[in-house]
Amino acid sequence: DPTLNVLSEDWHNSYNSVFGDPFCLHSANYLIRLNTPEVCKVVSTGKVMQAMAEDNGRQTHIIQATNVSDFSLAILFDYLELTKITSQATIKAYIPTHKEEMGQKFLRKSADIINYFSCQFGSYPYEEFKLVFVPMQGFYGMEYSELIFLRDEFLNKNYDLNHSEFILAHEIAHQWWYGLVGNDQIKEPWLDEGLANWSAYKYLDDIKGRKSSSANNLTKNINLVKELTDMGSTTEYYQIAYSGGEAFWFGLEEEIGTDKVFKALRRYLAEYKYKIATTPDLLSVIETEAHKDMEYYFNKWFK
Repeated sequence: DPTLNVLSEDWHNSYNSVFGDPFCLHSANYLIRLNTPEVCKVVSTGKVMQAMAEDNGRQTHIIQATNVSDFSLAILFDYLELTKITSQATIKAYIPTHKEEMGQKFLRKSADIINYFSCQFGSYPYEEFKLVFVPMQGFYGMEYSELIFLRDEFLNKNYDLNHSEFILAHEIAHQWWYGLVGNDQIKEPWLDEGLANWSAYKYLDDIKGRKSSSANNLTKNINLVKELTDMGSTTEYYQIAYSGGEAFWFGLEEEIGTDKVFKALRRYLAEYKYKIATTPDLLSVIETEAHKDMEYYFNKWFK
């Protein structure tokens, strides 16, 4: 999709990678006109403001999205829409028609997760949130503004619910860390991925009582400043951006306490909402809320 260019001191050249998310996206407003067969269901970032039927079996959709990092859509056939209205947002799940029971479970879990993150970080600001289950190869989920895609295998009753619930929480956490507070995912992929991982584990810990292995494995400090372009493999990318990033946050909890970490993240969201934040921006917020010099801790992770 077209996205708003980023104004900075450096050029943002196009970079393609077989792993990671090689993007740096500014919040923007979108107005989309989309023409599809009438039998198809359109699911997208933003809201369908108007749907106009035509005489030829097609229809035109006018879609509007405000203050979003990107715009994504799915055109579905033979899918069921499930809806749950909460105090935070109207949540919609799109599933194959024969998977309603499992779809309802994911709908309820999504509501719980959005409520938890809204209480801990700041309110989810959009009217709707959507999750779409689709065939996927090579990964389990993908985040976009107001919308996430999940592997349709999650709807199988024998699938590992612990794993699918973590992926669900991780992708929803990206609505805050990537969606609301943006970052350069090429230069600093740890910023959103590590925080999304840690946020998902905090939900599972606080609500489900499930502990993360990273909480007890903080002996290895990884250099988090490595850029995506300098990473040589998918394994290295996950070790730095995901595992290293989440370990930074678990370690920070031990240093300053969980309450101050959440307080720092609420300030981080308030100060950088709809903006692109950097590692120095985040570290400055942490020091402000910690009320002490944190250089000794930061030096372990940023070499």
